[in-house]
Amino acid sequence: MIQALTANRTDQPFREGILPWAPGCGDNLLHGQGLNTATKCIAIDRVTIPNQIPFGFTFRKHLGHLLSRPFRCRMFGDAKVKNSPALMLDDEENNLQVPKMVVASVVDDDGNQVYPRKWNHEFMDVPLVKKSKQNTPSFSSEIMAGLAKWKKPKERMLFVLCGSAGFRISEALGIEIDKHISSDFITISVRQQARHCKVKTRLKTTNAVRDVDLHPAIASLLKAFIGERKSGFLFASRYGKPLSSSNIIRRHLHPALKELNYVNPHTGTHKAGNHAFRRFRNTYLKNYTNCPKGLHDYWLGHAGEDMSDLYDKIREDVPFRKMWAEKSGFGFELPSVVPNVPKKEEQSEAAKAA
Repeated sequence: MIQALTANRTDQPFREGILPWAPGCGDNLLHGQGLNTATKCIAIDRVTIPNQIPFGFTFRKHLGHLLSRPFRCRMFGDAKVKNSPALMLDDEENNLQVPKMVVASVVDDDGNQVYPRKWNHEFMDVPLVKKSKQNTPSFSSEIMAGLAKWKKPKERMLFVLCGSAGFRISEALGIEIDKHISSDFITISVRQQARHCKVKTRLKTTNAVRDVDLHPAIASLLKAFIGERKSGFLFASRYGKPLSSSNIIRRHLHPALKELNYVNPHTGTHKAGNHAFRRFRNTYLKNYTNCPKGLHDYWLGHAGEDMSDLYDKIREDVPFRKMWAEKSGFGFELPSVVPNVPKKEEQSEAAKAA
Protein backbone atom coordinates (compact mmCIF):
# COMPACT_ATOMS: atom_id res chain seq x y z
CA MET A 1 0.00 0.00 0.00
CA ILE A 2 1.34 3.43 -0.93
CA GLN A 3 1.43 5.77 2.03
CA ALA A 4 0.56 9.43 2.50
CA LEU A 5 3.92 10.77 1.37
CA THR A 6 2.55 10.54 -2.17
CA ALA A 7 -0.82 12.09 -1.35
CA ASN A 8 -0.04 15.55 -2.70
CA ARG A 9 1.75 14.38 -5.85
CA THR A 10 -0.90 14.38 -8.53
CA ASP A 11 1.86 13.98 -11.08
CA GLN A 12 3.34 10.90 -9.40
CA PRO A 13 4.33 8.37 -12.09
CA PHE A 14 2.03 5.37 -12.20
CA ARG A 15 5.07 3.12 -12.40
CA GLU A 16 6.20 4.25 -8.96
CA GLY A 17 2.87 3.11 -7.60
CA ILE A 18 2.65 -0.28 -9.26
CA LEU A 19 6.08 -1.49 -8.12
CA PRO A 20 5.33 -1.42 -4.36
CA TRP A 21 1.84 -2.82 -5.04
CA ALA A 22 2.90 -5.70 -7.28
CA PRO A 23 4.88 -7.85 -4.77
CA GLY A 24 1.90 -8.10 -2.43
CA CYS A 25 -0.79 -8.77 -5.00
CA GLY A 26 0.05 -12.46 -5.27
CA ASP A 27 -0.28 -13.34 -1.58
CA ASN A 28 -2.36 -10.60 -0.02
CA LEU A 29 -4.74 -8.99 -2.50
CA LEU A 30 -5.29 -12.10 -4.59
CA HIS A 31 -4.92 -14.73 -1.84
CA GLY A 32 -2.10 -16.47 -3.64
CA GLN A 33 -4.23 -16.96 -6.73
CA GLY A 34 -4.33 -15.39 -10.13
CA LEU A 35 -0.71 -15.76 -11.14
CA ASN A 36 -1.72 -14.26 -14.46
CA THR A 37 -2.81 -11.05 -12.76
CA ALA A 38 0.35 -10.86 -10.67
CA THR A 39 2.43 -11.41 -13.78
CA LYS A 40 0.39 -8.95 -15.82
CA CYS A 41 0.86 -6.11 -13.37
CA ILE A 42 4.63 -6.38 -13.71
CA ALA A 43 4.43 -6.78 -17.49
CA ILE A 44 2.04 -3.85 -17.82
CA ASP A 45 4.42 -1.69 -15.80
CA ARG A 46 7.64 -2.67 -17.56
CA VAL A 47 6.39 -3.11 -21.10
CA THR A 48 3.28 -1.11 -21.78
CA ILE A 49 2.94 1.73 -19.25
CA PRO A 50 5.52 4.50 -19.76
CA ASN A 51 7.01 5.98 -16.60
CA GLN A 52 5.67 9.46 -17.31
CA ILE A 53 2.00 8.48 -16.96
CA PRO A 54 0.69 10.19 -13.78
CA PHE A 55 -1.86 8.74 -11.35
CA GLY A 56 -4.30 11.31 -12.65
CA PHE A 57 -4.20 9.61 -16.05
CA THR A 58 -6.97 9.68 -18.63
CA PHE A 59 -7.82 6.10 -19.58
CA ARG A 60 -8.44 6.61 -23.28
CA LYS A 61 -5.30 8.71 -23.66
CA HIS A 62 -2.86 6.68 -21.58
CA LEU A 63 -4.19 3.13 -21.10
CA GLY A 64 -6.52 2.48 -24.02
CA HIS A 65 -3.93 0.14 -25.49
CA LEU A 66 -4.77 -2.41 -22.76
CA LEU A 67 -7.77 -3.35 -24.91
CA SER A 68 -5.81 -3.49 -28.15
CA ARG A 69 -4.94 -6.67 -30.04
CA PRO A 70 -1.14 -5.97 -30.07
CA PHE A 71 -1.16 -5.77 -26.27
CA ARG A 72 -3.08 -9.04 -25.94
CA CYS A 73 -0.70 -10.75 -28.33
CA ARG A 74 2.33 -9.62 -26.32
CA MET A 75 0.77 -10.81 -23.07
CA PHE A 76 -0.70 -14.14 -24.17
CA GLY A 77 0.68 -15.02 -27.61
CA ASP A 78 -1.05 -14.89 -31.00
CA ALA A 79 -2.33 -18.47 -30.87
CA LYS A 80 -4.19 -18.09 -27.60
CA VAL A 81 -5.76 -14.81 -28.66
CA LYS A 82 -6.75 -16.21 -32.04
CA ASN A 83 -8.20 -19.46 -30.80
CA SER A 84 -10.11 -18.15 -27.80
CA PRO A 85 -11.97 -14.89 -28.35
CA ALA A 86 -14.10 -15.42 -25.26
CA LEU A 87 -11.02 -15.86 -23.11
CA MET A 88 -9.53 -12.81 -24.75
CA LEU A 89 -12.39 -10.65 -23.48
CA ASP A 90 -12.04 -12.06 -19.98
CA ASP A 91 -8.33 -11.24 -20.00
CA GLU A 92 -9.11 -7.69 -21.07
CA GLU A 93 -11.28 -7.33 -18.00
CA ASN A 94 -8.48 -8.69 -15.81
CA ASN A 95 -5.97 -6.29 -17.32
CA LEU A 96 -8.17 -3.35 -16.34
CA GLN A 97 -8.23 -4.53 -12.74
CA VAL A 98 -4.52 -3.79 -12.37
CA PRO A 99 -4.63 -0.01 -12.84
CA LYS A 100 -7.88 0.09 -10.86
CA MET A 101 -6.38 -1.70 -7.88
CA VAL A 102 -3.15 0.29 -7.96
CA VAL A 103 -4.98 3.62 -8.05
CA ALA A 104 -7.29 2.52 -5.21
CA SER A 105 -4.32 1.42 -3.09
CA VAL A 106 -3.03 4.97 -2.63
CA VAL A 107 -4.38 6.25 0.71
CA ASP A 108 -3.66 9.09 3.10
CA ASP A 109 -2.92 8.92 6.84
CA ASP A 110 -6.62 8.37 7.60
CA GLY A 111 -7.02 5.55 5.10
CA ASN A 112 -8.95 7.62 2.58
CA GLN A 113 -8.28 7.12 -1.12
CA VAL A 114 -6.08 9.83 -2.57
CA TYR A 115 -7.35 9.26 -6.11
CA PRO A 116 -11.03 8.25 -5.81
CA ARG A 117 -12.35 7.41 -9.24
CA LYS A 118 -15.54 6.14 -10.83
CA TRP A 119 -14.72 4.00 -13.83
CA ASN A 120 -17.10 4.30 -16.78
CA HIS A 121 -16.76 1.04 -18.70
CA GLU A 122 -19.20 2.11 -21.38
CA PHE A 123 -17.28 5.30 -22.10
CA MET A 124 -14.02 3.30 -22.06
CA ASP A 125 -15.44 0.88 -24.67
CA VAL A 126 -14.74 -2.11 -22.45
CA PRO A 127 -16.18 -5.25 -24.13
CA LEU A 128 -18.90 -7.11 -22.27
CA VAL A 129 -17.83 -10.53 -21.02
CA LYS A 130 -20.47 -13.15 -21.80
CA LYS A 131 -19.97 -15.92 -19.29
CA SER A 132 -21.88 -18.40 -21.46
CA LYS A 133 -19.36 -17.93 -24.28
CA GLN A 134 -16.22 -18.31 -22.20
CA ASN A 135 -13.92 -21.26 -22.74
CA THR A 136 -15.25 -23.54 -19.98
CA PRO A 137 -15.00 -27.11 -21.30
CA SER A 138 -15.97 -30.22 -19.42
CA PHE A 139 -15.56 -33.93 -20.13
CA SER A 140 -18.08 -36.63 -20.93
CA SER A 141 -18.20 -39.96 -19.13
CA GLU A 142 -16.62 -41.59 -22.19
CA ILE A 143 -13.68 -39.16 -22.19
CA MET A 144 -13.16 -39.66 -18.46
CA ALA A 145 -13.19 -43.45 -18.98
CA GLY A 146 -10.53 -43.00 -21.64
CA LEU A 147 -8.40 -40.80 -19.40
CA ALA A 148 -8.66 -43.48 -16.71
CA LYS A 149 -6.72 -45.75 -19.09
CA TRP A 150 -3.88 -43.31 -19.81
CA LYS A 151 -0.53 -45.08 -20.14
CA LYS A 152 1.31 -43.13 -17.43
CA PRO A 153 0.33 -44.39 -13.94
CA LYS A 154 0.99 -41.16 -12.06
CA GLU A 155 -0.96 -38.89 -14.38
CA ARG A 156 -3.65 -41.54 -14.83
CA MET A 157 -4.29 -41.57 -11.09
CA LEU A 158 -4.34 -37.77 -11.07
CA PHE A 159 -6.96 -37.71 -13.83
CA VAL A 160 -9.12 -40.26 -12.00
CA LEU A 161 -8.83 -38.46 -8.66
CA CYS A 162 -9.65 -35.02 -10.03
CA GLY A 163 -12.56 -36.32 -12.08
CA SER A 164 -14.06 -38.41 -9.29
CA ALA A 165 -13.58 -35.92 -6.45
CA GLY A 166 -13.60 -32.50 -8.09
CA PHE A 167 -10.28 -31.26 -6.80
CA ARG A 168 -8.68 -28.19 -8.27
CA ILE A 169 -5.41 -29.31 -9.85
CA SER A 170 -3.39 -27.26 -7.35
CA GLU A 171 -5.23 -28.95 -4.48
CA ALA A 172 -4.53 -32.44 -5.83
CA LEU A 173 -0.86 -31.66 -6.35
CA GLY A 174 -0.59 -30.40 -2.77
CA ILE A 175 -1.79 -33.65 -1.19
CA GLU A 176 0.76 -35.32 1.10
CA ILE A 177 0.32 -38.98 1.96
CA ASP A 178 0.99 -38.79 5.70
CA LYS A 179 -0.85 -35.52 6.28
CA HIS A 180 -3.97 -35.48 4.14
CA ILE A 181 -5.09 -39.05 3.40
CA SER A 182 -7.07 -41.05 5.94
CA SER A 183 -5.94 -44.52 7.00
CA ASP A 184 -8.77 -46.14 5.00
CA PHE A 185 -7.95 -44.02 1.91
CA ILE A 186 -11.58 -42.86 1.77
CA THR A 187 -11.15 -39.25 2.87
CA ILE A 188 -8.72 -36.63 1.61
CA SER A 189 -8.25 -33.40 3.55
CA VAL A 190 -7.68 -30.28 1.47
CA ARG A 191 -5.42 -28.03 3.54
CA GLN A 192 -2.85 -26.72 1.07
CA GLN A 193 -2.13 -26.39 -2.61
CA ALA A 194 0.90 -26.66 -4.88
CA ARG A 195 1.42 -24.02 -7.55
CA HIS A 196 4.51 -23.93 -9.75
CA CYS A 197 5.99 -26.82 -7.75
CA LYS A 198 5.76 -24.85 -4.49
CA VAL A 199 3.42 -25.42 -1.59
CA LYS A 200 1.06 -22.69 -0.45
CA THR A 201 -0.93 -23.09 2.76
CA ARG A 202 -3.45 -20.43 1.67
CA LEU A 203 -6.14 -21.92 -0.53
CA LYS A 204 -8.20 -20.12 -3.15
CA THR A 205 -11.14 -19.50 -0.81
CA THR A 206 -12.01 -20.20 2.81
CA ASN A 207 -14.54 -22.79 1.61
CA ALA A 208 -11.75 -24.70 -0.15
CA VAL A 209 -10.68 -26.07 3.25
CA ARG A 210 -12.66 -29.30 3.36
CA ASP A 211 -12.59 -33.09 3.61
CA VAL A 212 -13.50 -34.86 0.38
CA ASP A 213 -14.85 -38.42 0.58
CA LEU A 214 -14.06 -40.90 -2.19
CA HIS A 215 -15.99 -43.79 -3.63
CA PRO A 216 -14.59 -47.14 -2.35
CA ALA A 217 -13.48 -48.10 -5.88
CA ILE A 218 -11.44 -44.87 -6.17
CA ALA A 219 -10.05 -45.44 -2.68
CA SER A 220 -8.87 -48.91 -3.74
CA LEU A 221 -7.09 -47.44 -6.75
CA LEU A 222 -5.52 -44.80 -4.54
CA LYS A 223 -4.30 -47.42 -2.07
CA ALA A 224 -2.73 -49.47 -4.87
CA PHE A 225 -1.13 -46.36 -6.34
CA ILE A 226 0.45 -45.33 -3.02
CA GLY A 227 1.77 -48.83 -2.40
CA GLU A 228 4.22 -48.85 0.49
CA ARG A 229 4.94 -45.15 0.51
CA LYS A 230 4.36 -43.60 3.92
CA SER A 231 5.06 -39.93 3.30
CA GLY A 232 5.76 -37.34 0.64
CA PHE A 233 3.55 -35.82 -2.01
CA LEU A 234 0.97 -38.08 -3.57
CA PHE A 235 2.00 -36.84 -7.01
CA ALA A 236 5.70 -36.12 -6.78
CA SER A 237 8.53 -35.65 -9.25
CA ARG A 238 11.68 -37.75 -9.14
CA TYR A 239 13.11 -35.14 -6.78
CA GLY A 240 10.19 -35.37 -4.38
CA LYS A 241 8.62 -32.03 -5.32
CA PRO A 242 5.03 -31.49 -6.48
CA LEU A 243 4.41 -31.98 -10.17
CA SER A 244 4.01 -29.01 -12.48
CA SER A 245 0.42 -28.48 -13.60
CA SER A 246 1.55 -26.95 -16.90
CA ASN A 247 3.67 -30.03 -17.65
CA ILE A 248 0.70 -32.26 -16.89
CA ILE A 249 -1.43 -30.38 -19.39
CA ARG A 250 1.21 -30.19 -22.11
CA ARG A 251 2.77 -33.64 -21.81
CA HIS A 252 -0.17 -35.78 -20.74
CA LEU A 253 -3.65 -34.28 -20.74
CA HIS A 254 -3.56 -32.74 -24.22
CA PRO A 255 -1.94 -35.81 -25.85
CA ALA A 256 -4.46 -38.07 -24.12
CA LEU A 257 -7.39 -35.94 -25.27
CA LYS A 258 -6.03 -35.97 -28.80
CA GLU A 259 -5.88 -39.77 -28.78
CA LEU A 260 -9.47 -39.89 -27.53
CA ASN A 261 -10.62 -37.55 -30.34
CA TYR A 262 -11.94 -35.06 -27.82
CA VAL A 263 -13.27 -31.79 -29.26
CA ASN A 264 -13.57 -28.70 -27.11
CA PRO A 265 -16.98 -27.23 -28.07
CA HIS A 266 -15.76 -23.70 -27.34
CA THR A 267 -12.58 -23.72 -29.42
CA GLY A 268 -12.97 -26.65 -31.81
CA THR A 269 -9.60 -28.06 -30.74
CA HIS A 270 -8.67 -31.11 -28.66
CA LYS A 271 -7.31 -28.97 -25.83
CA ALA A 272 -8.87 -28.37 -22.42
CA GLY A 273 -7.50 -27.23 -19.07
CA ASN A 274 -7.28 -29.10 -15.78
CA HIS A 275 -10.41 -27.36 -14.50
CA ALA A 276 -12.49 -29.48 -16.88
CA PHE A 277 -12.21 -32.31 -14.33
CA ARG A 278 -13.85 -30.13 -11.70
CA ARG A 279 -16.64 -29.14 -14.08
CA PHE A 280 -17.26 -32.81 -14.85
CA ARG A 281 -17.65 -33.64 -11.16
CA ASN A 282 -19.94 -30.68 -10.56
CA THR A 283 -22.12 -31.55 -13.56
CA TYR A 284 -22.34 -35.20 -12.57
CA LEU A 285 -23.26 -34.61 -8.93
CA LYS A 286 -25.79 -31.91 -9.75
CA ASN A 287 -27.60 -33.61 -12.62
CA TYR A 288 -27.10 -37.37 -12.37
CA THR A 289 -27.34 -38.04 -8.64
CA ASN A 290 -29.59 -37.21 -5.71
CA CYS A 291 -26.66 -35.96 -3.67
CA PRO A 292 -27.86 -33.33 -1.14
CA LYS A 293 -26.98 -29.82 -2.26
CA GLY A 294 -25.23 -29.02 1.00
CA LEU A 295 -22.92 -32.01 0.62
CA HIS A 296 -22.36 -31.28 -3.07
CA ASP A 297 -21.31 -27.71 -2.25
CA TYR A 298 -19.10 -28.87 0.62
CA TRP A 299 -17.22 -31.47 -1.42
CA LEU A 300 -16.54 -28.94 -4.18
CA GLY A 301 -15.69 -26.11 -1.80
CA HIS A 302 -18.46 -23.82 -3.03
CA ALA A 303 -19.57 -20.87 -0.91
CA GLY A 304 -23.04 -20.92 0.62
CA GLU A 305 -25.76 -18.65 -0.74
CA ASP A 306 -27.71 -17.81 2.42
CA MET A 307 -27.96 -18.39 6.16
CA SER A 308 -29.39 -21.89 5.71
CA ASP A 309 -26.13 -22.86 4.00
CA LEU A 310 -24.18 -21.28 6.85
CA TYR A 311 -26.14 -23.32 9.38
CA ASP A 312 -25.71 -26.54 7.40
CA LYS A 313 -23.36 -28.80 9.40
CA ILE A 314 -23.27 -31.73 7.02
CA ARG A 315 -19.48 -31.60 7.09
CA GLU A 316 -19.58 -32.92 10.64
CA ASP A 317 -21.60 -36.05 9.78
CA VAL A 318 -18.79 -38.26 8.47
CA PRO A 319 -20.79 -41.54 8.16
CA PHE A 320 -23.46 -39.71 6.14
CA ARG A 321 -20.82 -38.21 3.85
CA LYS A 322 -19.20 -41.58 3.23
CA MET A 323 -22.58 -43.18 2.54
CA TRP A 324 -23.36 -40.59 -0.14
CA ALA A 325 -19.86 -40.84 -1.61
CA GLU A 326 -20.53 -44.51 -2.32
CA LYS A 327 -24.15 -43.99 -3.30
CA SER A 328 -23.43 -41.14 -5.73
CA GLY A 329 -20.66 -42.91 -7.62
CA PHE A 330 -18.28 -41.01 -9.86
CA GLY A 331 -19.79 -41.10 -13.33
CA PHE A 332 -17.34 -43.05 -15.49
CA GLU A 333 -15.98 -46.56 -15.92
CA LEU A 334 -12.68 -47.66 -14.48
CA PRO A 335 -10.38 -50.19 -16.18
CA SER A 336 -11.43 -53.75 -15.39
CA VAL A 337 -7.88 -54.56 -14.30
CA VAL A 338 -6.22 -52.28 -11.78
CA PRO A 339 -2.88 -51.10 -13.24
CA ASN A 340 0.15 -52.60 -11.55
CA VAL A 341 2.15 -49.81 -9.92
CA PRO A 342 5.72 -50.81 -8.92
CA LYS A 343 6.50 -50.54 -5.26
CA LYS A 344 9.05 -48.08 -3.98
CA GLU A 345 11.72 -50.73 -3.42
CA GLU A 346 11.28 -52.13 -6.92
CA GLN A 347 11.58 -48.65 -8.40
CA SER A 348 14.78 -48.01 -6.45
CA GLU A 349 16.33 -51.26 -7.64
CA ALA A 350 15.41 -50.49 -11.22
CA ALA A 351 16.97 -47.04 -10.90
CA LYS A 352 20.18 -48.50 -9.51
CA ALA A 353 20.35 -51.10 -12.28
CA ALA A 354 19.95 -48.35 -14.90
